[in-house]
Amino acid sequence: MIQWRKLIVILAIPFVLLCTDGITITQAKSLIEHKEITDLNKEWTITFNHPINTESITSSSITIKDEAGNDFPFTFEIDKNKVKVKPEKSYENYTTYTLSIRTGIENDKSKLLKNSYKLIFTTNFAIEDLKKIKPLKKSDYHGQALVTLSYDDGYRNWYDKALPLHTKYNMPGTFNIIGNKLYSDDKIYMSPSQVWVAHDLGLEIASHTQNHQFLTKKSVNEIHYEFAESINTIESLLGKGVVSTVAIPFSDYNEEIRKIAIQYFDGIRVLGRETNVPNNYDPFWLKSYPITNKIEFADVKKWIDKAVAEKSWVIIMLHGITEERLEEYETTPEILEQIMKYINGLGKDSILPVSTKDGVQLTK
Repeated sequence: MIQWRKLIVILAIPFVLLCTDGITITQAKSLIEHKEITDLNKEWTITFNHPINTESITSSSITIKDEAGNDFPFTFEIDKNKVKVKPEKSYENYTTYTLSIRTGIENDKSKLLKNSYKLIFTTNFAIEDLKKIKPLKKSDYHGQALVTLSYDDGYRNWYDKALPLHTKYNMPGTFNIIGNKLYSDDKIYMSPSQVWVAHDLGLEIASHTQNHQFLTKKSVNEIHYEFAESINTIESLLGKGVVSTVAIPFSDYNEEIRKIAIQYFDGIRVLGRETNVPNNYDPFWLKSYPITNKIEFADVKKWIDKAVAEKSWVIIMLHGITEERLEEYETTPEILEQIMKYINGLGKDSILPVSTKDGVQLTK
């Protein structure tokens, strides 16, 4: 992955910009520069040629704004003649931001910055360059605990926030996709090309039915349609035989639906807030723990530790991955990364990360 250099802005007497990143500007009344970055947590270092009067640096003298003109949150650290600008959350991918340095900043000689400057930068995280998740071997499993990260709905933020972490930590998982959202124009959901990339990198792509509705309110024929059409939709993109498990919307499930679902799937995941004990669980009624915006890493750690102690299979249900986690079933990239670090730290001999499909196959 390409790592971009820190932006260096050098201000020379009389406290005006002479050079930035190798481009010499000697007569400019203002400067606008454009950059493309791949680091979604990029920190910018602004370097002056004299120590700065720290009281002259305020939230209005240096700003970052998004495409809509909204202030982007950041903190800054001042160290003599340098100001480090640190984002408080990740930038959105494929988005343009403007970092502005305004006049009013003073050096230690009480000289004011003569001109204002702008850095316009666009995020372009080349996710297709990420390493593929290594496939599991049957020999990897010898009766230890299992863990699955199972995501519902097909949100676009998985592509930007979750998928890079899965490849970073070589972590299998399952993306449960709503069929009718796959080819829609709704930007909340992953596009077909993004689903294809996730599949190609090693994530399981599973069904979340075609229309994400309450199945107990549907007729037998409608339930058959929800399952069959979701498989057809996903496999029209990824190929025959790809879909083998399903996550039931709203966990709205009963024995009648189970009888229909087993005609289409090898594994069926619902809610349950329990682990699944090998040799004593129903692959067509897999229980899971849901992560909400009230759940912290310490809560998830308890679920994982329980599975390790029992040598059981813990399935963790996720939805949106956002910095703000405003919706009930959202969590943050930071919590997700903590979970993956903890799982890997325990070691595969203690707990083996699997997709839903792999978990079902390993425990047959």
